Amino acid sequence: MSTTLFRNADCIATFDDVGTVHHGGDLLVRDGCIEAVGAPEPIERVDELVDASGMILIPGLVNTHHHFFQTLTRNLPAGQDAELEQHLRYFSVYIPFN
Repeated sequence: MSTTLFRNADCIATFDDVGTVHHGGDLLVRDGCIEAVGAPEPIERVDELVDASGMILIPGLVNTHHHFFQTLTRNLPAGQDAELEQHLRYFSVYIPFN
């Protein structure tokens, strides 16, 4: 069995039916499944311990497709109304990708 404990998250937003939000807490994952959220029972040993201080956790959310980059470039005139090739060429030159 593989266990990962995300410790001390600033916020855990579950988006369950009642909108539960834990302000501070832990998230325990066992064998790829969420086992406990909030204040899990103490366990003696975990395979991986992640310091989640300063993080917001959204357990179960898997974002497989995202256009966040385009929202950053929406107000740049060179990207507006440009064909895809022009758009990509402009942003690959003027916005560094590291």
